[in-house]
Amino acid sequence: MLKSCPYCGRIHDEHFDCGMRPTPRSGTRDKELRAFRSSKDWSSMSEEIRSRDDWCCQICVRGMYGDRVVETRGVSVHHARGAATHPDLRLEPTNLITLCDKHHKMADAGIIPLHVILRVIEEQEKKNESPPAL
Repeated sequence: MLKSCPYCGRIHDEHFDCGMRPTPRSGTRDKELRAFRSSKDWSSMSEEIRSRDDWCCQICVRGMYGDRVVETRGVSVHHARGAATHPDLRLEPTNLITLCDKHHKMADAGIIPLHVILRVIEEQEKKNESPPAL
């Protein structure tokens, strides 16, 4: 059956390999990252960081890079220094921050610079260290 190919844009048989279809990534690094992301250690640390950050996007809370609408849905924990490139920092609270989808994508793309992310993480860590008010 002829169909429009989503990879090359041409019309050809759906079983024809046009050479434009991306190959699945299944390297050892990818397997290691998938195993890490499904580990109990990561699950526990992710929960701890979300709790530290009050389950809110820390960029939204500060009104940086857009509207000051505090986003609590779809938040995830972002590695300031990538989990793939810095495996030693994967579970370090000083490398982790809670971000909404929008700001997570911006941080991954470098639109939100690393030094800004690190400064926000430092603020959160300091807030967490201070004793609660009586």
